[in-house]
Amino acid sequence: MKTLLPVLAGLLAIGALTYLCANHHRPHIEADLTNRTQTALLSTPKAIASAEGQIITLRGEVASEQIKAEAGTKAASIFGVEEVRNLLTVVTVPQPRILTTEEKVTAVNCQADFSKLLGSEQIRFVTAEATINAASIPLLNQLAAASAKCPAVSFEVAGHTDSVGPIDVNMALSKGRSEAVVAFLVKKGIPADRMSSVGYGPNNPIADNATPDGRQKNRRTEFKVKGI
Repeated sequence: MKTLLPVLAGLLAIGALTYLCANHHRPHIEADLTNRTQTALLSTPKAIASAEGQIITLRGEVASEQIKAEAGTKAASIFGVEEVRNLLTVVTVPQPRILTTEEKVTAVNCQADFSKLLGSEQIRFVTAEATINAASIPLLNQLAAASAKCPAVSFEVAGHTDSVGPIDVNMALSKGRSEAVVAFLVKKGIPADRMSSVGYGPNNPIADNATPDGRQKNRRTEFKVKGI
């Protein structure tokens, strides 16, 4: 019995060390699984992945049960993932009404106004937050005025980020920022049913994320008129 005690003590020590090492590396493992899963879901921009241990949870909105199932399959195929909790919500997206010729002209002009305003200046936010920077209020007032000039037009407010940081954080941040812009416009009298908010995170860069200037250009909010 006495000879077994050192062996048992050694085994307990090894077990404790293994547990401590696993917990020490757990945040890195979770971040890696989250990033690799989110990268696999680039074609599903509204799906946000998060890891808890080796369990991946999917949240967000998708347009069909098929897309939801495909996202779950992709997540399950990631090396290291032991379980997928697919909490994606299926939301039916209505097809945009076909515009008349006159309405299309109005929509094109509306898009031109949006593009001109956002081409010369970006909507600014508090760093790493979805809070609109006060310096961008005049620009948002101009965008609200442009929206009011084309009341029959619906549009998407699209949030984008650079590639710095975890992709799931950037996805959530871009979505939060687009929602903040929509909320501002609603307060200015633009009907909420004319707008949709989408967060694309770093998935649609327009410049090189390897440079400060490129990252600045990628941190943007776009207005996309529907039906044209």
